[in-house]
Amino acid sequence: MADKINFGKRTIDALPLPSEGRARYHDTGSRFLYLDIFPSGRKTFLYVRKLEGKMKFLKIGDYPDMTPSEARAKADEQSRDVSKGEPLTTSKRAGKTFLDLFNDYLENYLKPEKNRKGTRTWPEDLRVFKVYLPTLHKMPIKHLTPQIVRNLHKQLAKERGEFTSNRAIELIGRTFNYAIKQGAYILNPTTGLKKYTEKTRDRYLDEIEIGRFFKGLGKLDAVWQDFFKLALFVGARRANLQAMKWEDIDIERRIWTIQADEFKTGEKTEVVLSDEACEILIRRLEYSKSEYVFPSHGKSGHIVEVKAAWKTLLEKSGIKDFHVHDLRRTFGSFQANAGTSLQIIGKSLGHRSTDATEIYARLALAPVRESVEKATAAILKAAKGDVK
Repeated sequence: MADKINFGKRTIDALPLPSEGRARYHDTGSRFLYLDIFPSGRKTFLYVRKLEGKMKFLKIGDYPDMTPSEARAKADEQSRDVSKGEPLTTSKRAGKTFLDLFNDYLENYLKPEKNRKGTRTWPEDLRVFKVYLPTLHKMPIKHLTPQIVRNLHKQLAKERGEFTSNRAIELIGRTFNYAIKQGAYILNPTTGLKKYTEKTRDRYLDEIEIGRFFKGLGKLDAVWQDFFKLALFVGARRANLQAMKWEDIDIERRIWTIQADEFKTGEKTEVVLSDEACEILIRRLEYSKSEYVFPSHGKSGHIVEVKAAWKTLLEKSGIKDFHVHDLRRTFGSFQANAGTSLQIIGKSLGHRSTDATEIYARLALAPVRESVEKATAAILKAAKGDVK
């Protein structure tokens, strides 16, 4: 028998811990909802029901990660499904592994043809899954507990860094949330997990480093010189630049259109090209027969991996703690130093913040083009002529 009480935060918090075994309570507000309390302090919600002559127990979640109202909703949902003949199980995909769950998420939610909104995270999610979550691939989802996720979070932070650890845990959470929205009776093991605090990165090249950067560029082959110069002169995201197509470039108007399915925000945007950027593109057009500005023989048809070339560039230039994405920030910093407004900088970099989207959309391209030219001229001047 279990004592009946009305499950509420204050009531549950006031319950005494048993000295041994466990103490069980029955919610007066839900017929099949129970709460087990253990000497360790753990408090677990259960769905308890007699089926086929036997008492069946299903763990719903742990308190306080799950609130009493959430537990009641889960219990009521489970009752409706049992009345329809559904088996009492932690998941509609009982016995399936995390690999199965992720493939379902990848194919039916992220796959470009089925959900264009998800295409911008498809490559990155797949990479994170393969590189950082291999220990979970064959694990049945009913065995993937919050404790396992917490341990993995700590391990990845130690071995790969806190930023990477947070991204991996977020992917687990998104995968489970997708399954839950599809009707799976599973609990998200990342619920309540506190992520590591990440510092906002503000690294960019100053006027002295710019000169060293261009000297280092001169020691790379022509393709990488063009790629990294263009990355700097247009302030574009690396993935967009890698997949840049000739059909999206209008040299006469000096505009590069990044299509919606290639852009981080899921929206089409126009990037203004400076004279220097156009010169680079014209030079590449002379010997490029591919649909891509920076082609490769790989499956994607364009360059994907830039780490080796970037590492060489940093070594040749003597620049430390600098990422490819910091080129984008460098471009914006030169615009700011030239007195450019934040709205125009946002427009030129393709930002889409919720507060400033309308302002960016109303900006004409003329002031953006002027700002781009000023920033490019300032960069070239700082390079002291070591540009070619």
